[in-house]
Amino acid sequence: MQIINISVPWAKEYFQSQKLFKELQNDYPEIEFKEYDFDYNRKQINYYQVGPMLPIFLFLDNNQEITRLYRPTKEEVLKVLQKFY
Repeated sequence: MQIINISVPWAKEYFQSQKLFKELQNDYPEIEFKEYDFDYNRKQINYYQVGPMLPIFLFLDNNQEITRLYRPTKEEVLKVLQKFY
């Protein structure tokens, strides 16, 4: 499984999502984590068809997107992990 965090420092929920992302990295070392900046990683942003509603967590399994969460909360992420991981 992969979790991709797409955000920008100027987004209102940026620090909240960064904190959650770091927690997940510590709690689930077997999951692959990636981060992309919406303003600077345009190739990846276009590939995943991400719009300006940020931050967003993408959940992939075998390089296929299984779901995405806009402005994710810990509870929402845990539900996704429980269902798909």
